[in-house]
Amino acid sequence: MRVRANRRNPCRFRPPNLARASSDVRGAARGVGPYQISLTAPPPANECTTLLITGANLGHQLRYLVLPGDANMDATVSTQDLLFLIQRLNDGSANQPANLARCNINRSQEPSNRVNTQDLLRLVQLLNGTNATQPFNGATLAACPP
Repeated sequence: MRVRANRRNPCRFRPPNLARASSDVRGAARGVGPYQISLTAPPPANECTTLLITGANLGHQLRYLVLPGDANMDATVSTQDLLFLIQRLNDGSANQPANLARCNINRSQEPSNRVNTQDLLRLVQLLNGTNATQPFNGATLAACPP
C-alpha cells in the first residue's frame, strides 16, 4: 500500500484493505522537516507500507515493514528470535535505546523494566499464534513491491 503526502497539506490515509478508521496514518508534512508521522494503530503484519512525499526528489520514500516477533531482524520469525532475545536480556543490551524497537515484543511502556521475561512469553505466544492473528513461527517478510 502507498501513502502520498503533500508538503503543504497533512497526510491522512486509510488503507483500502482495512475497514477500521483506527488504521489511519496522519502526519504534518510542511517545510523542510523533520517530519512527524503518527500512527493510530500498527501497520498490518507482513505488509509493506510506503510513504511518498509529493514534490520530493525521486526515490525519497519511507518504507515500513512489520513482522511481529522478528527480534534478530533476519526477516523470519523462529526460535532463533527467542535465543536472540534471551542473549540480549542476559548481556543487558535489550534495554538500550537502539534495541528497544525489536526487543520490546509486548510493547510495554514501563520505563523501569521495558524489556523483560514478559517479552519472552509474548514471543512464544506469537510463535504459537496465541493472542495473535496467526502463528508467526516460520513467517517470513516479503520485499516491498517496486
